[in-house]
Amino acid sequence: MTWPLAAKIRYVDETLVWLADYRRRCDDPGEQLRIYAAIDGWLDERIDLMRRADRQGLAHLPGGIDGGTDGARPGHAGQA
Repeated sequence: MTWPLAAKIRYVDETLVWLADYRRRCDDPGEQLRIYAAIDGWLDERIDLMRRADRQGLAHLPGGIDGGTDGARPGHAGQA
């Protein structure tokens, strides 16, 4: 199945949010190391997808790849 690029990025973002939440709740140092490694891999994937979007000219469109938020979260203007 081929997903649109924006859907792939959303999936990666949702996974990163889940991992960050899990990391906050985790008390086991070994598991935390595995979580950090997983987060690192997903961040690499996110960077790759954003570079692909930039090459395809999608990152600078109005309402671009992230729905026009420029990566900023609500209430966090200017912070990606």
